[in-house]
Parts: sequence; structure tokens; C-alpha cells
Amino acid sequence: MKNNKFSKITIALAILVTAAIITPVLAHELGTQGLEHRIKKIGVLGRGIAVSATDPSNFEYIRIGVARVTVNLGNQTTDVSAGLLQMGNTTYKLRNITIGNGTVSGNIFSNDTQVGSFSVTAKFKGEHEVWFGTMSLNGENWNVYILQGERLFKASEKAEKIEEFCEEHPDRCTNLARGIGPRFCEKVEDESCREKIHEFCEQNPNDSRCVAIAQYSCREHLDDSRCQMELKDYCEDHPTDERCIAFCQKFPDVCEGEEETTTTTSSTTTTTVNNTNSTG
Repeated sequence: MKNNKFSKITIALAILVTAAIITPVLAHELGTQGLEHRIKKIGVLGRGIAVSATDPSNFEYIRIGVARVTVNLGNQTTDVSAGLLQMGNTTYKLRNITIGNGTVSGNIFSNDTQVGSFSVTAKFKGEHEVWFGTMSLNGENWNVYILQGERLFKASEKAEKIEEFCEEHPDRCTNLARGIGPRFCEKVEDESCREKIHEFCEQNPNDSRCVAIAQYSCREHLDDSRCQMELKDYCEDHPTDERCIAFCQKFPDVCEGEEETTTTTSSTTTTTVNNTNSTG
């Protein structure tokens, strides 16, 4: 019940970030209304506490959401980072955001006045991802700890990642293209073929080939918390798989296990991904 409640809070916060920041705030800053947008990556998204750097008995509950989105401006697109911080009963906007490989930083604004800054780093503790770091706000310094909410890829978002990956690495997607039923295609280099892959994986997000390609894509995008969650369980059991090398270097605490067993399993999985043409 508690996990379900936290998931609902995470979803609500994600909606709050996109609705309250991306739509009206970016529309105001970019001088346009009715923006179309899609999430490019999600940085920190969750709730936790901020503890005074000088008085451990002084702490506040906080919620934070940071995302990078692609905004459509007529015939042009631009990537913009946006975020919200809620501390106590006050909501702040986050700007000048940098989403790195397991790090997020930026400035805190009240209306159009900067009132602080923050910097946090991700670390897995057991089954949970925790962001820890520092924050200055209204002249006070805080240590912050945020439990990351499990915001996974939506089917449409995963399909988009797969299509982008196939455009950059068509050789990785050849057998997937040949195995997507009656709409199969031969040349992944062709946009129409990648569109068929997109459609297939959006309709079948749990297909083993779509999952594998999404994981290959995610190894290059560990700054996206959705990718971290996409890889976590798989890499926990298969730390030597090529999809997991970068993840396990970043989060070594997750990738513990018997190497001999995981190597054998990884080899079998890779063979299945590269050679199967079934639609199952």
C-alpha cells in the first residue's frame, strides 16, 4: 500500500512538473502558447527531506521534479530543462538546470528572483535510488536526501528511444526489423522501416527484442532516470553483459553476483536477441 501511494505521488509530481512548469512557464519564457512537448529525459523525481547544515533538528519535507523536454515551436524543436521544488508549503521553480550522468544541479527561483541553488548525486542503496547533496535556499544551507520515484518508460517513450537508437545503429536492429510480423522491413536505414519498428515496439513494449534494444539505447543515456530503472534489474543479474558495463561502473553496488553464472546467462540472452526472428 505504501509503495502504491508513493507511486501515485510520483505520478502526480511528474504531472505537476509538466503541467505547472513546461506548459505555462516555458510558454511565457519562449513567448508562445499551446506548446507541444515530449519528455526527453527525467533527472531527479521524488520526495525526501532537507536537513539544516548547522542544526540536524531543523528539517523540512521536500518534493522535487526535474525533466528535459523537447518543445515544438512551429517547424522547429528545441530542448529545454524545467523543474519544480516544493519545500514545506512553498513551491519554487528550477532553472539553469544541468542533468549529468547521475547528477543534477541548478538554480532555485521564487517568481523571477533567484533565491538559491542545489546539486545532487544519485546512489543506489539496496533496491532504492537515493539522491543526496546540498542546497542553499533563502540564505540557509541544507543537506538533501531524495528517494527517487520509479517513473518507468511509457510504451510510446520506449518506442521513441528504440527508433532513435536504430537510426544511429541500424546494424543492431536488422533482425528486429525482419521479425515484426507482416509489416517487416529490410533496410533499417530507411525512415519508413524505423517507423514500423516504432509502431511494433509501442504496441509490444515487453517483446524481448524491443526490451533488448531499449537497454542498448539506455547504456548511452544513464543521465535519464528512466534508463537507470530500465537497466537496474537486468544488470543486477547480468553485470558482465555489454549493456550493463557503463551502468555497473556508475552503480557498482547494484551489480553484485556470481560472475560465472551471469556471463553464461548474458551470452545466451545476446544470442537470442541477435538471432531470433519470432514475434513472441
